[in-house]
Amino acid sequence: MSQTRSFISYQDFIGFRPNSVVVELLVLRDLFSPQLNWSRDVFILLPNGYRDNISKRFPVIYMHDSQNLFDSHSSISGYNWHIDKTMNNLFPYHEFIIVCLPNSNNDERWKEYGPFTQNSLADAYLGYIVDTVKPMVDESFRTQPDRMNTGIVGSSMGGLISIYAFFKHNDVFGNVGALSPSLWYGNGRIFEYANSCCDNGQGGAKGRVYLDVGNKEHMGMQYVARAMKDLLISKGFSKVEVGKNLVEYCELGQTGDENERFIMYQEDHMGTHSELAWAHRFPDVVKYFTRK
Repeated sequence: MSQTRSFISYQDFIGFRPNSVVVELLVLRDLFSPQLNWSRDVFILLPNGYRDNISKRFPVIYMHDSQNLFDSHSSISGYNWHIDKTMNNLFPYHEFIIVCLPNSNNDERWKEYGPFTQNSLADAYLGYIVDTVKPMVDESFRTQPDRMNTGIVGSSMGGLISIYAFFKHNDVFGNVGALSPSLWYGNGRIFEYANSCCDNGQGGAKGRVYLDVGNKEHMGMQYVARAMKDLLISKGFSKVEVGKNLVEYCELGQTGDENERFIMYQEDHMGTHSELAWAHRFPDVVKYFTRK
C-alpha cells in the first residue's frame, strides 16, 4: 500500500543558513531502518528536467556519506563533492536522481561500510538500502528501477561498501562507482568475495564497474585498486578508457545488454584521498553510467 511521505526542501532543512545547492534537493526526515533500528534523513537530488516532463523516468544513483556530497558546512573536511553543480553542468545529456545517505558520524560508519569483520553491520546497512530506501524512492519518484539503471557510488570505505553491494546485490545494482576504495579492509577479503561472484560465463556478476585511485594516495591504496582491476579483467570485464564512447566496446555496437561487463579504471596523477579529488572525478562516473 502506498504511504504518504512528506518531503521538505533543503532550504527548509537547513533553516536560515545560506544554501549553495544549485538544483532541487529534497529531504525525507527520519526514515526508519528496521535492519539497524535507527532513523536517518534521506536526501534526494532531482535532475533539472524532472519537473518538465511528468511522463519521463530517470535512472538512480545511491551514494553514501551524504554529509560530504553537496554542502561544505556539513562536510567533515570542509570540502564537498559538488554533485549538485556537476549534475547541473551535465544537464541535459546526463540526468539522474541521486539518493544521498548520511553516515553515522561515529565509529558505526566502519561497521556499516566494512564487510568481513566480526562486528560488521554491512549486510544490514545494504538491507536498509535495498529493502527500505529503494522501495521508498521507487514509489515516491519517477525512477527506472531496473538494475541496469540503478547504481551505487562511494569513496574510501564508501567505495568498499559500494563494490561489495555490486557483487552481493547484483540483481539490484548494475552500476558501481568505487573511488579510492578501501579494499584492504577486512584483510582484503573483498578479493576472495569478488572472485567467487565472477566467472567468464553468464552466471557471474555483470554490469559497469568504475574504479579509481589517486597517485598521491598511499601506495597501498594504489596496489589494491590495481589488483581489483586486474582481477575483474581476468574474469571477463572489458576495460573502457576514460572519455571513450562506450558503444565502441559493445560487440553488438549498442549499449543496454543485460550481460555487459565493463570496467573503467583510472589513476589520477595528482589525486589525493580527499573530497576535492573525488569531486574532480565524479563527472566521469556519471557519464559512464549514462545509457542512451
